[in-house]
Order: sequence, then structure tokens, then C-alpha cells
Amino acid sequence: MAKADLTGTKGLDSDNIPVVTIPRSFRKSYGNTFLMIAILVAEAIGSYTIIALNYQSIYEWVYGAPPNFGVNYEFANITINPAESKGQRFLVCSISIQMRDEGDLESVQRNEFIVKDAINTLLSKKTVDELQSVDSRINLKQEIGLVINSILGESAVRNVFFTKYVMQ
Repeated sequence: MAKADLTGTKGLDSDNIPVVTIPRSFRKSYGNTFLMIAILVAEAIGSYTIIALNYQSIYEWVYGAPPNFGVNYEFANITINPAESKGQRFLVCSISIQMRDEGDLESVQRNEFIVKDAINTLLSKKTVDELQSVDSRINLKQEIGLVINSILGESAVRNVFFTKYVMQ
């Protein structure tokens, strides 16, 4: 009875060195798959690099104008007492809003006192826990944008940033 060869060798060559063979199915499927994945990753990295380095010129070519990153307006040092804090706690924050264009900036400047009052009212309704949570700040930014847009009567606000946020 012949013994099974469990060493993974097919035999010995002329120098008595074991010869290891890799099954054909393994070489075909995994080798080609690995090669395709490597090519796709290299193409993705190359594409990202080209676009990142040439974004402005690509934007101008597609749209015929340079990208408009908007204009910013800042409401500095807004101080409020959170709801249910009984005057024991306060929040000092500065909010910068990014708008589409100069027309929106003029509209915010004309209605600055109304916008500040709306922001103060919105922030004052929040509890300490809501103001301290990082996740709640994302929702708070969205709410501030919606409040300002409702005052201006259009979608002028592109983004809201907290440039200062101190809770005491």
C-alpha cells in the first residue's frame, strides 16, 4: 500500500531538493484578483490626486467661472443662559455663517438684530446637556441655518460654524 505524500511536495528534483507546487486554481483566481484590486487602487489614488491639485481649473472648465466659496459673516460673543440652569450656567459662543453671495450678506446686515434675537432665543431654549453634547452641536448648526433662512426668506446660508464655544 502506498503512503500519501503530506508534505506538499511533488517529488524530489535531481539535487534532492523538495519541489513545492501551487495548485493551478489558486494561482489563477487570487493572482488575477489581487492584480485587479491593485490597479483599481492605483487609479483611484491617481484620480484623486489629479482632481485635488487641479480643482479650481477643472471647476472653471466645467462651469465657466471660478468657484464661489461664498461670503462669511460673524456674530461674535453671543452669551446666553441655557434653559433650566437658573442662571447658574452660561454659554459664550461666536457663530460664523457662510452665505452664497454679497446680496445675502447685505440682507443679514440689514436684519442683524432680528437674526441675533432668533439665535439667542434658539440657544436659550436648549438645556445644558443639549449644548454640551458634540452630536447636538451638529443639529444646532442646522437649526441656526434654518432660523436664519426663515428670516431672510430664502436659502442664503450655506454653512454654520462655531468659531468660539465656551460652556461655564
